[in-house]
Amino acid sequence: MEPKATVLMAHVNEGREPIETVRSMLETSPPGFLEILAFDDGTRGDLSCHMELAAMPQVRATYSDATFGLFEAKSRMAVGARAPTLIVVDAHMRFRPGWAEALVAEAEAHPTSFVGTACLGLGWNGKKDDPDEKSGSWSLDNPRGRYHGASAMIRKLVLAKGLKSGPPRHLLWMEPKWLRRIAEGPYELPCPLGACYAMTRAWWDRIGGLWGLRGWGGQEMCLSMRTWMAGGTCRIDPGIEVGHLFRSSAPHARPPWHQVYNRLRVAVETLPRLISAGLIDELVRRHGNTKAGDVLRQDMPRILDARSALGTEEELERRFWAFVGRMPPDSVGITPYALLGAEGRDMDNSITCARCGLVADAATYAGSNFPDGWACSGCGFARGTLRMRGKDAGWKCAKPGVAGLNRAAEAAKGASPPVEEGEDGD
Repeated sequence: MEPKATVLMAHVNEGREPIETVRSMLETSPPGFLEILAFDDGTRGDLSCHMELAAMPQVRATYSDATFGLFEAKSRMAVGARAPTLIVVDAHMRFRPGWAEALVAEAEAHPTSFVGTACLGLGWNGKKDDPDEKSGSWSLDNPRGRYHGASAMIRKLVLAKGLKSGPPRHLLWMEPKWLRRIAEGPYELPCPLGACYAMTRAWWDRIGGLWGLRGWGGQEMCLSMRTWMAGGTCRIDPGIEVGHLFRSSAPHARPPWHQVYNRLRVAVETLPRLISAGLIDELVRRHGNTKAGDVLRQDMPRILDARSALGTEEELERRFWAFVGRMPPDSVGITPYALLGAEGRDMDNSITCARCGLVADAATYAGSNFPDGWACSGCGFARGTLRMRGKDAGWKCAKPGVAGLNRAAEAAKGASPPVEEGEDGD
């Protein structure tokens, strides 16, 4: 019997957790339904976990003396997958009967989608010396929480943790954040999150899977943004609940620059050029992370090749704004600052034209999700055709043939500004 899905599971220094994860998968799926590829990415010392996995049915276990990183390990496994559908899991999971059949059916029904499940939180709850972590009292029937996918914060300033007021200074960038459940059945969302995902093997190959990522951190944003920018969709089936063990620390080394590099790479590879350029400039100023930047520059030819494989520049920009428009409000973190092609220099509530450098107050745009129907009142740089908003911001409607309102320019002449509104765009 040929397997219906191939599971990709990379692990290192996880103790017996990979064994328990594989056992849970096998006990809750039909015989022969899954092919499980387990890749030990350089565990040192006790190799009993690898040996026991190698002896389990439906499992192909590989051990590597060299450390590739969990993402490259998964990418290497995918090359040898036998099934038409791939399932990517962490090595510390628990499952319920029927999860595999339902997840594969959803992926097969949407062959150009990245599909996730609801996540049941098991283990650590964020407190030091948590007795529940040691006693293992969290379970599928008694989870610490239920989580249903995530937003995809491309760029958003928020209050720093612990603050209830003040100016937003903490930057979320290329980062998923948990969302509330918004429907009973399967639905689209910015980014699946929860450590159990599926897509067809053909779509994995189309978007490049996880190739190019370093070490750890950012696989969900990578697969999500590559999917959206290649013309696919991201989905979640909240009826499929899978348990994930949250822990206070990782059992393997996680160099901080890996996560910075992965986010920068996904930004350069997938975002419209004006937004990605402004975001990267801002991150260089904020972090000064030379290691990630140096490696990114070395890899740039391959990154640009991957970008070209996703689509033309026109296709990428069209797909990006279509993606933003289909998502729940404020779930992607795009602000007027980015919509107008800002260079990323202003950390206050203002917009800088990416062409001529004119700065305009953006306070009147607050709460508007799609103020991309504006052009610079200095040089006319235009984006979009949406209804005119923000009459005091010094911008005019970008729709051809509509005079719009340019309060800054009229005030400079000492004249009363006209009061005209642009029509809705098509």
